[in-house]
Amino acid sequence: MIFSRRAIQERLNLLRQHLKSDEVENFAKRLNKVGRSRLSAMWEVIIISSLLRTGRVDIEQELSNGRRPDILFDDGKGLAFFADITCVSDEGLDKENPIEFFNERLMETVSKLGLPLGGHAGRVESKRVTTSRGQKVVLRLPAYSDIPKFISERIEPKLKAPLRPGERYIRISIDDEQAGLSLIIDTVGGQFNSFGCTSYDRPSIVDRNPLFNALRAKYKQLKAAEGIKGIIVCDGDSKVLSSRNAHNVEDACLVCNEFFRQHSSIDFILIISVDERRKSPLDFRSVYRVVNAKMASRNEFSQLKEIERIFDLVLKDFPKPLNSPVNAAHRAQESGYGLGHRGGYRMSGRKIRLSSKAVMEVLSGRKSIDEFNSDYEWNGNSPDFRIPNPFERNLDEGRLPVKVTIEAGDDDDWIEFEFGDKDVAISEFY
Repeated sequence: MIFSRRAIQERLNLLRQHLKSDEVENFAKRLNKVGRSRLSAMWEVIIISSLLRTGRVDIEQELSNGRRPDILFDDGKGLAFFADITCVSDEGLDKENPIEFFNERLMETVSKLGLPLGGHAGRVESKRVTTSRGQKVVLRLPAYSDIPKFISERIEPKLKAPLRPGERYIRISIDDEQAGLSLIIDTVGGQFNSFGCTSYDRPSIVDRNPLFNALRAKYKQLKAAEGIKGIIVCDGDSKVLSSRNAHNVEDACLVCNEFFRQHSSIDFILIISVDERRKSPLDFRSVYRVVNAKMASRNEFSQLKEIERIFDLVLKDFPKPLNSPVNAAHRAQESGYGLGHRGGYRMSGRKIRLSSKAVMEVLSGRKSIDEFNSDYEWNGNSPDFRIPNPFERNLDEGRLPVKVTIEAGDDDDWIEFEFGDKDVAISEFY
């Protein structure tokens, strides 16, 4: 999730005070279902709960054509509007251009053959495909389902081929109808990999792209509504929604303008995205995330200022984002409840701080002590650098915890154990 699970649950609790129980239960059911659709449910819960702080919200009110828009909002002061929420991702483009899947399967093959996992480089070429609406960029890779066979038949034999004496790099170049790519595999290994490709997720056809497609689908949902109508577009991992690149902002504006030209009955579009920033350009550990919003409207819409006032309040009420949309999209497809602080710890003097989730897992027996040690890289086999399990070390020294402190977090808490002096209850007299 982009926001913490605890923050989302707080919003569900708020919704229970205003909506029907079955409506809230439906949100919870969607949030619990593994898959990208969780992100849509998350955005709906956050937006509707924040709108409730500024006015009345009715959800899925049936229109004359049987459609049910997500929101009917009324601020009680004369402003009312219908709105539908949509979550946009590049999932379709990623399936059409499966470079991530290609890289994953390539690294699996490299590992299987006993080659190092670092120090490699590669580039996938692209081509322009002409359609009835214009041109689009497509990577020169086989179809998603054909990637495993392509790697086993075209790349793996070259990785297995013997090198000449003194040769270090395996160089692979493919340029035919099936693919266009080049790879350099370092048989000695290195710290980083570098794989590149042409950007394929910029909307080269203004009305044939994920953003426009999502807007058009919501237009059909709102078509029969009377009064002010708007579409709220939320980031489900789509490059065009990001505010980090000026090209993305320009592309989104072009798409929205074309949409208003074709669908003049929609009054406004609100685009909500989450971007990562750093407190210092060189400090990669100081990453934080912010919610950004862009409002667009048709030229003749006279109540834009009133709509902007409402959504300024809504956005200020949002919880703090914890994850980027791309990470949230990956996590949404995983079962479980997230890693929390698992694997992270801090030791200082006689104190050790670690994840409350991890402590519960090992105390409940769901995780063995060997798995616990492995998560924290304790009691390893390396003779040069071995960190002992600090609980075992304190036990060997005859020390027991004298103080336990809980430090609340977003989706996990820290438990800090402070150990005392040697205790004869578990050690010899001295």
